[in-house]
Amino acid sequence: MNRTLRIIFFLIFFFFIVMYSIGWFHEAQLGKKSISWPQTTAILDSWQTGKHARARYHYTVAGKDYTSRRIEFCTVSRSPEVDADLLAIVQHGKTFSAYYNPDDPSQSVIIPGIENRELMGYIPAGAGILALGFFSLVGMRKARKQ
Repeated sequence: MNRTLRIIFFLIFFFFIVMYSIGWFHEAQLGKKSISWPQTTAILDSWQTGKHARARYHYTVAGKDYTSRRIEFCTVSRSPEVDADLLAIVQHGKTFSAYYNPDDPSQSVIIPGIENRELMGYIPAGAGILALGFFSLVGMRKARKQ
């Protein structure tokens, strides 16, 4: 692979890592703020289980209707047992509490905050990405010297 192609590959890779990091950081900040968001009454429209549970619910804030799919922030994974417990609380057609962003009521969540176990999943991924970036730079330097 020639030098120009390696640089292009590295820049594209770096761009995606930066964009992913910005998105995750924004998601984590919203998760932290959601602890203090006000609650509203929501109604579950649909629920799907599988590798990741998926929900669709609607709610009203200040007379305006909204729909959301967010269960929680920064989710790496949940066990089927947690999904079953959540489904016992959030039943189809029944009301439950959802938390909404007072600055943007279209943003809501069923479980506010972020759990430390969720953050722990990102630490090895981040370390791996940093190591890959470091070794890519070292490889590019060695190639340049040759």
